[in-house]
Amino acid sequence: MSKLNEFIQLLQGRFDNKEQFESLNDEDFPYAKHVNTICNNKIVNLPNDFKGVFMVQESYYITKGRKNAQPHFFLFTEEDNQIKLTSCDTPDGYDKNTFTYANLKD
Repeated sequence: MSKLNEFIQLLQGRFDNKEQFESLNDEDFPYAKHVNTICNNKIVNLPNDFKGVFMVQESYYITKGRKNAQPHFFLFTEEDNQIKLTSCDTPDGYDKNTFTYANLKD
């Protein structure tokens, strides 16, 4: 397995800080939930031999009862045996409340 595949296996999935949030019992400390989903299958005209991984990272924060969404769009590649992270612009037609893997059109 390549270094990139090993890294992506660790990064993809659903994560939160519920245990930390509950143990601190501090109303100023945010509760955070992250959903990291590979989305190469939704990228139009991606070459068949493309070795990078596009990922939608959906981050949701709740502080003092206020919810905030922070989506990100990343490309991960392996270059010279190292992982390179490239931040990509959110595709046209989406905003922080609508850019999710589920809403991403094929």
